[in-house]
Amino acid sequence: MDMETIQDNEWQQPTAQELWELKSALNREHVPQPDMQKEWEKLSERLNLDSAEEIPDTHTPQQPAGRNAATKIIYFLSGVAATVAALMLFNFFNSEDHSLAAADEYFFAANNEKQEITITADGGKPAVVNNPSINLETEKVTSSPQPKLLTLATSRGKDYQITLADGTKVWMNAESKLQFPETFKGKTREVILHGEAFFEVAKDANHPFIVKTDYFNTTVLGTSFNVKAYSAKGANVVLVDGSVKVNLAATAKGKAQEATLHPGQQLSVANSQMSINDIDTYPYTQWRDGFFYFENQTLFEIMQELGRWYNVNIAFDDPGKMNVRLHFVCSRSQGIADAVKNMNALGVVDVEYNGKVVTIY
Repeated sequence: MDMETIQDNEWQQPTAQELWELKSALNREHVPQPDMQKEWEKLSERLNLDSAEEIPDTHTPQQPAGRNAATKIIYFLSGVAATVAALMLFNFFNSEDHSLAAADEYFFAANNEKQEITITADGGKPAVVNNPSINLETEKVTSSPQPKLLTLATSRGKDYQITLADGTKVWMNAESKLQFPETFKGKTREVILHGEAFFEVAKDANHPFIVKTDYFNTTVLGTSFNVKAYSAKGANVVLVDGSVKVNLAATAKGKAQEATLHPGQQLSVANSQMSINDIDTYPYTQWRDGFFYFENQTLFEIMQELGRWYNVNIAFDDPGKMNVRLHFVCSRSQGIADAVKNMNALGVVDVEYNGKVVTIY
């Protein structure tokens, strides 16, 4: 089903308990076995209960037949015992010294936000954008000392194209935000990006164009490049044409860094360190033309992108499959069921979609 037609009532956001059950099941091999009696005593002490009392009897439901979301929940504690286990799991996932990197590496959750594009002026109330595109270059904007600061936001399953006041064209990917002035003033043209966008920057040697993210700043005079900055893991810049300079601010892990990219290069940031690789830029630009194009990318990266576009829960029943690399192409206008069918046709992994969760076995 095309995400354009999906309504809010066609799926429900998983409850906190359901998320805990899924994460617990998916990570059961990594989470240390709890001493339930000891944890019960701690909880009893907190709640001013009789610490000598034994843990209440628990019920182990019969495992249903078939391979579905319920089969992942092998054992499930009810009542107070479930509260104890949930507290332990919460502490485990929020501690800084556990060996597992993060529960989210095994689970990508959908959200219940409306799937729409909005624009906000000077931090005001967001307004829904109905126009197929925005062109600020052709609009008559009243000159003022302090131009309005605008924020354009896309939801999951939505992308958008905007032309800024200087003529720069920006294609925004799903679940992204771009902050920019209504008109550019001063010596530089600065925008702030959260998420992913492709830029075709209008040439202006006297006014450098700067894209700021949480992880690095990219400075150009006139060029075409893609910036991906959803999170610290996987943040990168891909240069298609021209040249760009990328600055990484100093952190506790390293000194400030600067690098210049040439066409066909990708700069990635990991652990506060830059790395540059020669790449084929084609796969990194196909999303703006309406395609998923993954070339030798991990299944984790692929499923994360599919989950973001289709706004579905993604779960790895077999965490070992996360690092499997695939060449996978499909149209973003296809529904998630068709994308899953195409992936299964590769014969490399087993993927199942039950209407709420995409599970990789």
